[in-house]
Amino acid sequence: MKSTLQQAQQYPYCSFQYMDLDELTINLDEDIMIDEPGLFILCQFQESRQFIYWSTESKEKFLTGMSKVIDFIHNRLPIDKMNLYLEFIHPDFVKGMEEMGFKIVSEFVDYWNEDITQINNIRGHSCVIRTINSDEYREASSITKACRGLSRGFNGEELDSIREWNESDHSCILVAEMDNEIVGVCLINIYGFESEKGPVLWLRELAVEPKHQNKGIGSSLIVEGLSWGRSNGAKRSFLASDVENHNAIKIYESFGYRRKDKRGQINMGRSI
Repeated sequence: MKSTLQQAQQYPYCSFQYMDLDELTINLDEDIMIDEPGLFILCQFQESRQFIYWSTESKEKFLTGMSKVIDFIHNRLPIDKMNLYLEFIHPDFVKGMEEMGFKIVSEFVDYWNEDITQINNIRGHSCVIRTINSDEYREASSITKACRGLSRGFNGEELDSIREWNESDHSCILVAEMDNEIVGVCLINIYGFESEKGPVLWLRELAVEPKHQNKGIGSSLIVEGLSWGRSNGAKRSFLASDVENHNAIKIYESFGYRRKDKRGQINMGRSI
């Protein structure tokens, strides 16, 4: 099966091109799979939805394959309602998907700050920013989940994901603390150590408890995150934001982040 995935990963359009294939397990008794020349589709039930991995050599094959998936679910699965979700939809595929009833549920565009050495250390709020302790993973996870729905495509993090991130190489989780209570979380990582432009600080996720938002806590976390990145050799920084998360984008732009001039990661879904 791994050889099948490796072959599919080589198609010019692929939603899992950057994925470690060892992380993708397939249950042939429960998953829906289409494996044809020039097309691979895998549907797995995850958190009350069918998460669809896909890879194809053409738009036509992809749209035909999605029609087969929808027909299969309609005709064979004893489910009253099912949510389908796909990531990394190519812009050329969007119109065809919309004609099939899919809608864009999020679009993450890239923002870059090419020189983080100029960011000052003025904090936006008088809270304590520090690295997370191992016994605080559950609390951090709860804060991210409390922000679900505040921005398209943001679903929060499970406890295991928080633990894995913080304990991975070149990664860190910062927390904002007020009155001995964690009120904000920031997940960061440094990569690109071999790049001629210098290592990159990835600001992967920023979440502030809803009742404490609009107090400058997010800005404080960004400042400390950039400081951590500089201290660990980062020269520039990257983040991705949904195009409709206007308030967050204003904050990012105030720190020198600028959008790249192309479509971002388009994610689509529909109910059937």
